[in-house]
Amino acid sequence: MNKWVLVADSSRARVFQMPQPRGDLEELTTMVNPAARLKEHDLVSDSPGAHGDGAMAGRHRMPQKNTARSIANREFAREIAQWLRQAHNENRFDALVIVAAPHFLGELRPELDEQVRQMVTEEMSLDITRASPSEIAATLARHQ
Repeated sequence: MNKWVLVADSSRARVFQMPQPRGDLEELTTMVNPAARLKEHDLVSDSPGAHGDGAMAGRHRMPQKNTARSIANREFAREIAQWLRQAHNENRFDALVIVAAPHFLGELRPELDEQVRQMVTEEMSLDITRASPSEIAATLARHQ
């Protein structure tokens, strides 16, 4: 069985191959979301629209439903999901463990297609993207 581990947050995703039967995790790829490091005002070119009710009325900001950051995070989740879909279509893995920061796991889940979702054997809501491969392996061992 070729088991992969995805470790992700809104700024970085790392994909590892699980060793058979023991050994270190092998890092296969890293994906980076440069927008996650930018401030909100650096992500947008314009401020939200405003409106007024006449010449003497005060101006009111239009409410924002989606921030530029949340849109960038969703696009990064979509990019990861597309990469996993392609890898699955190429039969590169048989099982997938997802370890993602809680806020990002909610962005990633709806982006995964049904075929990739069927490969997911475990999900963990943890932010360990900065951990070393040996620390990630130890975390996986503790949670299995």
